[in-house]
Amino acid sequence: MMTWKPVAITYSVVEAAMMAARLESAGIPARSHQEAGGSALGLTVGPFGEITILVPETMVEQALAMLEGMAMTQEELFTSDYFRLHELADGVYAAISRSETGGAGSNAGFVDLGNSVLVFDALMLPRAARDLLAAVDKLTGNPARILVNSHAHPDHIYGNGIFPAETLIVATPTTRENIVAHSAEYLKEDKKELPGFIAQLQKELKEASDDATRRAVTTRITLYSALLETIDEVAIRPPEMTFKGHVTFYGSERSVELVTYGRGHTDGDAFLYLPEERILFSGDLLFAKTHPYLPGSIPEAWRTTLDKLLALDIETIVPGHGDLAGLEDLRTERDYLEALEKLVRQVIAQGGTADDAARVAIPAEYAAWDGARRFPDSMRFLFERLSEGGQV
Repeated sequence: MMTWKPVAITYSVVEAAMMAARLESAGIPARSHQEAGGSALGLTVGPFGEITILVPETMVEQALAMLEGMAMTQEELFTSDYFRLHELADGVYAAISRSETGGAGSNAGFVDLGNSVLVFDALMLPRAARDLLAAVDKLTGNPARILVNSHAHPDHIYGNGIFPAETLIVATPTTRENIVAHSAEYLKEDKKELPGFIAQLQKELKEASDDATRRAVTTRITLYSALLETIDEVAIRPPEMTFKGHVTFYGSERSVELVTYGRGHTDGDAFLYLPEERILFSGDLLFAKTHPYLPGSIPEAWRTTLDKLLALDIETIVPGHGDLAGLEDLRTERDYLEALEKLVRQVIAQGGTADDAARVAIPAEYAAWDGARRFPDSMRFLFERLSEGGQV
């Protein structure tokens, strides 16, 4: 009977799946916990949320060497003050915003097509966008020929102007229309209002009564101070190409699918799907273990879009905000949207107001999520939408 020995413990399902896949691709059988059969890609989670990766006793040293090399590779990929870079597959990278340093405003990523690179989202800070382009150059040696804007919010498109003129920016027609119609005004407002906004955050920091709040407010102060310092470098650059439904980009080494299901987080969200690698770049259709931003969304359509995404063959998701995720995070967000609608309907049934909805406590299962400041605004938005007879 084969004896199995532990070689790694993680609390991240995605990280565990990546480790198991890397081991098995090298011919090292991998399991989670003490299960005797099946792939570790069907992970078993322990009583404290931990996932233990095991390999045959005779292959422990080989597995440890591979995992150590994998960790070193991830750490040495590229260093940025604004994001951490993760190699999800050969030539496929996720740039996950670093909250401890203020971050990049959102997540992004890029895919080496073989003779060119497709970048997904441009981030908010000009400096972060420059780092992203530097990472593309260092890790692929190929030019960033395509930039996708997943939607029109500033934290995903303020970096557009940093990209070379020859980079083609692609989005849905609605996203382009929104950028053309509103982004210049948003930028004008940011230039005017950021100093006062940062001063208000500094006041909140002084009044904060717990470490979690202090960390969250400090992150926002750092992020928006960095934006203020470089805001004159932000140039609104609308997409030059739009698509409807689905478009495939073919490279010399791989192809990728850019898809829109229409409305959801905004009225024109796009996502990038790599079916062979089972990777999804979701944009803000997914906030992973982070309270999503609901104002301006179409919640009923958002839930429908999440249902469609759940039908795809996906192993790893790069969310618009939060850490690397999986299918379960899509289900959790869908449950979240339904939970908030239920809470708001209860307020309405009791004769409450929008202010009452905004004062509802965050449900316990979401209390530890980042972005708690968004919850009252989302509740108020849902109240006003439902009170007007609109669908959620």
